[in-house]
Amino acid sequence: MKITTRRNAMVFVLLVMMLGTVMCSTETYAASKNSKAHAVFRTQIRIDKYRFNTFYLDYAYVDLDNDKVDELITYPNYGYCTQIIYKYKNGRAVKILETGQGTFTSYYKRKKVIFMKDYGHMGTLMDIYYKYKGGRYVNVASVQKYYGSRSYDQAPLTRTYYIGQRKVSYSKYTAYVRKLIKGDTVKKFKKLKWKKY
Repeated sequence: MKITTRRNAMVFVLLVMMLGTVMCSTETYAASKNSKAHAVFRTQIRIDKYRFNTFYLDYAYVDLDNDKVDELITYPNYGYCTQIIYKYKNGRAVKILETGQGTFTSYYKRKKVIFMKDYGHMGTLMDIYYKYKGGRYVNVASVQKYYGSRSYDQAPLTRTYYIGQRKVSYSKYTAYVRKLIKGDTVKKFKKLKWKKY
């Protein structure tokens, strides 16, 4: 009986040690991959700065999709290209989302969701939820707010709700969005450590 108990204790200790080794090696691998990602992103930052011919380029690193490797956000601040998000894939910086006439507002890391408020111009603004799917962020829910010639400080004349490209009721939209971000904590893009290049 004592031999069995000792043997079980030894097996338990060995399992704990093996688990610790696996966790350490996983963390080391993620840190190594993150360092490689940052090296590639530094090149992309230079490319974006000269491509958009900006005096300086704002940029930030953040792990948006909870995989322990940062994504890069650059902020050219052009009308047709306000912000770009890149992911590190196979040794390259791959564009996974780009926006013009708007900036990303908040994100939900565990759910892999990004929210952008007031995208657009010329009398129409949109609030958009993007979800990370198939290696990029896709529009999964949005509200189109039509102002016509009135100020954006006023209430819109109409609001149209969408899930993907399908027009839906307000109640279906809110139920979908509630489920989309349920159990996650909102984080703000403006609170990231933005740097200038």
